[in-house]
Amino acid sequence: MSWRKAFWLAVGLSLLLLLVSFARIITGYGYVFTGGDKVLSSVVDVPLLGTRLGWDIAWFITATLLVHLAFAGLTCLLAKLTELSGGSRVGSRATLVLGWFLLLSIGAFVANAYYYPWSTLGEYFGDIVSTRVLGAPVAAYALVAIGILMVAATAPATVRGLRSARLPSMVTSIAVVGALGVAITISALLSGSKDARAIPNPTKPNVILIGVDSLRPDFTVVGGDHAHAPNINKFIRGARVFSDVTTPLARTFPSWMSILTGRHPHDTGALMNLTRRGSIEASPTLAEVFRGQGYRSIFAIDETRFANIDQSYGFDQVITPPMGAADFLLGTLNDTLLSNLVSRTPFGSFFFPHASANRAAAHVYYPGDFVDRLENELEFPQPTFLAVHLTLPHYPYYWATAPLHKEDGSNHHGQTLYPETVRHADGQVGALFELLESRGALENAIVVILSDHGEGLGRPEDVLITTEQRKVDDYSIPARSNGHGTSVLSPPQYQVLLAIRGYGAAQIAKLPPAASDVPASLEDLMPTLLGITGVNVPGYKSTGRSLVPELMGDPPAPGSMERIRFTESEFNPPALLAGFQAEKELARQAAKFYRVDPESGLLSLREELLAEAMANREYAAIGSKHVLAAIPEVLENHATSYRYVLVNRDRTQVRLLADRSASVQAGEDVVQLWDALDRRFRLEASLAAPPALATVAPH
Repeated sequence: MSWRKAFWLAVGLSLLLLLVSFARIITGYGYVFTGGDKVLSSVVDVPLLGTRLGWDIAWFITATLLVHLAFAGLTCLLAKLTELSGGSRVGSRATLVLGWFLLLSIGAFVANAYYYPWSTLGEYFGDIVSTRVLGAPVAAYALVAIGILMVAATAPATVRGLRSARLPSMVTSIAVVGALGVAITISALLSGSKDARAIPNPTKPNVILIGVDSLRPDFTVVGGDHAHAPNINKFIRGARVFSDVTTPLARTFPSWMSILTGRHPHDTGALMNLTRRGSIEASPTLAEVFRGQGYRSIFAIDETRFANIDQSYGFDQVITPPMGAADFLLGTLNDTLLSNLVSRTPFGSFFFPHASANRAAAHVYYPGDFVDRLENELEFPQPTFLAVHLTLPHYPYYWATAPLHKEDGSNHHGQTLYPETVRHADGQVGALFELLESRGALENAIVVILSDHGEGLGRPEDVLITTEQRKVDDYSIPARSNGHGTSVLSPPQYQVLLAIRGYGAAQIAKLPPAASDVPASLEDLMPTLLGITGVNVPGYKSTGRSLVPELMGDPPAPGSMERIRFTESEFNPPALLAGFQAEKELARQAAKFYRVDPESGLLSLREELLAEAMANREYAAIGSKHVLAAIPEVLENHATSYRYVLVNRDRTQVRLLADRSASVQAGEDVVQLWDALDRRFRLEASLAAPPALATVAPH
């Protein structure tokens, strides 16, 4: 067999390895490729040729083939060097190619299972290769053995070639490739590091928001937990912290729109994740306001599937994984042995950008990678408004090296892994503070740590009603205790962390740490930051209120302790509402609600289906003593009526209210809740005209 034929044999074997990887992916995610996935069901309606999504898919195919061709080339090179080292004694060329292919494949399997145990081909062997024997993992012994065999089989030919004037052509090739690889790596390292320190502006402090997705306050010192988040707790102990804060809508995009605008989702139009950009009335945002004050504005997030926040919201720079439908598709397909192993190399972000420092590609996500990216891309040449959001505690609760635990649809999965995600997200926060300090960004800074929403973990205490209270007058009250945005009767879903602290020359750095129990909302952050920095925005109206008086230690304003806040659930497919949490069925039911824009490749909600998507939405008014919840009765994808459930916040009593007159009998504070709920959401009026839910409320 000629070496040309031997090379093509290696190529065929390498492609076979690729098919094995894809076969396992399709076996595990078959519903994705048969129309069940909500994103891919939208993709089939979009022509791929000439579209952004088409180009992304084409590059993924090209990169995957190039990586597997390189694997074939390495296989053939080792076979040739082995033949040159051992002569005819080592067997035929076909045998050598097959032998090295098998050995390299075993090495790839072992390395993949060790570094990416949550990958489709790693989950079966992760525990085995990670088992420690005499202090070292089994994977180390296997990979060292393969390396020794590789050196022993090829060393004679390599040494002879280096001594002679004529190097074998393939040795020359590999030397050139190796040199190029080293050069590219060094170039990446040198160009990536930006060590310039910030030049503090005495009158304009840096304003830094650090968000942690799904972080429950009771997993921090605010709720008495001292174990899971030491870095966040350290910040809180020196900060002004608000202990009773809610989000108006417990999903990432609507919450961040309220953070950035100080306005309610029904005023901005950010009613759901993946709302089309043209439907959002966000201006002015914090980014726009601070940019107008001479600041540089930056937004960074390690997962963008459901929160497409880009430069259009006023940011000069965004540090994110690629946005759009390709992220859903390629994040699933990008789980082959070789693509996984390449993803974290200096070439990984070039070949497989959708897997690089992307929390959505959970099986290859290392928490430190995103902080490393921030280190490479963040600069503070002028006063800076920086918003960073870390999404590790969000479902599916695992990352590349998380403790292996089978997802079985039960509460046990989240209850087991969620605390670990909090610990590792806290580690990211600690590393981020080290970065900010090293760059001088904290010499004059206002820093906020917050969560966009909480997380229900299926615990009995995660809902306001007990099992015995769930049935009132033959009505079974739905109260889901899992996830976020699924129930307004589950406070851990919509209660959030909010702590503010000054550093260096910032005026509020002089304030001693303190806690306030005044009712607050994420809508309050923008007016609060504008008040702290003394920035006036003509004509700006917030649906929140400034927390500056409480921040400065003044007594709460009259009536602030009786403040009524609002929250609501978001889109939840019927399978979820019925308590069935299998991902396949949920995706299948959600499929029709999304479309892909051919030009941008972004995924968005079909606006004509917004009213249907909101039909199962629950609403609540939160008072100091009670929560008044409106639970829809749905018929043919339309809310036909609402059941009004009044729950004591101390969980002592649950009542049904038939109408406003029933609220009068319950007390003046309940009447205020009823009227506030009606003013905010106009629920009874919406029953006659459901499409009105699809419009932005006047403001």
